[in-house]
Amino acid sequence: MTTDVQWLNERNPGWENLKAIGMITNTIRRDDQVIVESRYFILSLDVSVEEFAKCVRGHWKIESMHWLLDVVFREDASHVLNKNAAQNLNILRKLALAVLKGMTFDRPRLSYRNKIFSFGLKPERYLRQLFEM
Repeated sequence: MTTDVQWLNERNPGWENLKAIGMITNTIRRDDQVIVESRYFILSLDVSVEEFAKCVRGHWKIESMHWLLDVVFREDASHVLNKNAAQNLNILRKLALAVLKGMTFDRPRLSYRNKIFSFGLKPERYLRQLFEM
């Protein structure tokens, strides 16, 4: 992370509130592959490196949850128009994700969709585990 951004402010007059530029490097290991990604962020806040890292982790935690809500429950395709109903469904979907994350299934590393499918096939197998949460 660097706070030496005056040169960028001079090149882009619309960025007068720019305070810093940060970079995060992610290392992803899948099977035999290692992928290294770098992401760059512009900041309008004056924060420490630790605070910056905490904000980025928090942001991606929220983004990954929204991605799961859309992929698993197709939330973005919902046609519910009533705001209260939409909010209630969103809460139920988040609760379902938390429950599915905390449950143990027969096969390890099942996708959320497969967990829902397994639960639907034999709910009696998982009800005790659900009620003990």
